[in-house]
Amino acid sequence: MECTAPVSLNISCFDYHLPDSMIAEYPLSERDSSKLLVWRGGGIEEDRFRNVSRYLPERSLLVLNDSRVIPARIFFSLGDGSSVEVFCLEPYEPASYAKSLSSSASCVWRCLVGKSRRWKGGIISSVASQGPYGVSADRSYSFIDRPAAAFVYPVASAGRPYSMFGRPPARVDSTPRSPEQLAESGASIVAEVCIPRLYAERLSVEGDTCLVRFSWDDPLASFSHMLDLCGTVPIPPYLGRSATDRDRDSYGTVYCKHSGSVAAPTAGLHFSKSVFSSLTVKRILRSSVTLHVGAGTFKPVRSETIGGHVMHSEWFSVNRGLVVRLLENEGRIVAAGTTSVRTLESLYHIGASLFADPGFNPESFSVGQWSPYGVDGCGFRESFSSVLDYMDRNGLSKLSARTSILIAPGYRFRVVSGMITNFHQPRSTLLLLVSAFTGGAWREIYDHALARNYRFLSYGDTSLLLP
Repeated sequence: MECTAPVSLNISCFDYHLPDSMIAEYPLSERDSSKLLVWRGGGIEEDRFRNVSRYLPERSLLVLNDSRVIPARIFFSLGDGSSVEVFCLEPYEPASYAKSLSSSASCVWRCLVGKSRRWKGGIISSVASQGPYGVSADRSYSFIDRPAAAFVYPVASAGRPYSMFGRPPARVDSTPRSPEQLAESGASIVAEVCIPRLYAERLSVEGDTCLVRFSWDDPLASFSHMLDLCGTVPIPPYLGRSATDRDRDSYGTVYCKHSGSVAAPTAGLHFSKSVFSSLTVKRILRSSVTLHVGAGTFKPVRSETIGGHVMHSEWFSVNRGLVVRLLENEGRIVAAGTTSVRTLESLYHIGASLFADPGFNPESFSVGQWSPYGVDGCGFRESFSSVLDYMDRNGLSKLSARTSILIAPGYRFRVVSGMITNFHQPRSTLLLLVSAFTGGAWREIYDHALARNYRFLSYGDTSLLLP
């Protein structure tokens, strides 16, 4: 049974009043202490997220997005004392997230540039102003002043400063010592730490984005290291505040693994080690997907109808073990977050294409925002068996693709039978997805949450939806 693309749906039907006071500006001190709204069979229950295992069906498969948020916002100094903000969106050269972040000389990223008119051209620089390792932008150091990593290396004779990312020179006593211990030992010369600078050169302008080449002056540092030193966590603009050191930890999940997102998969922020322990006791399996969340997740629908909205494209990857578990748990699959939902449903449609044409190459394919509509598809097992067969025939342990899928009322869910998700912005594609999953009951759910003073958006409370 095919479904019709909801291009004529009016976005005003997915609007509601969200007071600023109900937007969670900061996270709770304990991740799993957030409120949990359980919508099950049309009824609503309330609890705390730490008890989520009580409501998940026993022996279900929980799928999480293990993408890690990168410090994607970088402020660069201009010659006149002003600055511009460069927001890294996705890698361009190398195009692979892993290869680009591990680059040791230079790389090119597609970026947004704030106050771009100030940047007349040329190469601009940034230094380690954020100090995640306890260092400042001074560039002349005898030690890193941080309790967890106060390295002071006495050397026999003066030598060149060494990289904070590499090993100390050969003639160095590598035992960490405090300045007081050094004084007692009579050591007079200390190896100097050299903090590298990050440089940016704008190569071209493409619509609202730019291609920017990044380079740095320490060959032992990777681009990932440089982002950690110079970048800022890209917390959502609707929080109305600057990022803090606390956001480096709280705006990420406890199970994040693969770096690349510029927005957090926020449903996962509520999970803690104790929650995972309770899931194990209930024999709930866990698997992961990786979808690097793009800045487009914050893009509101500005057109009158959904058909006028252009959905952003995001890269995702799944491993063979996940596909096997999906086949073993049909009908018992719960997705943690809308990014996990979009990944799983996109994977189904890739499998359906493989089932129809075994010669189809999914790794050069992007699931379009409307392509899942107006097609009959195939069965669950046919789809994922086709994915598994393709991976085995090609010796693949992982399968990567892109998706722009827009899930809205009228979409037929093929994979997900339950979903954990936060409370989303009005007139957003995320709210459209919730409406599609709940059969239009989103307003009842949100009215209840608003009346009960739930905290909304990224750092807010969450829901478990079980149709």
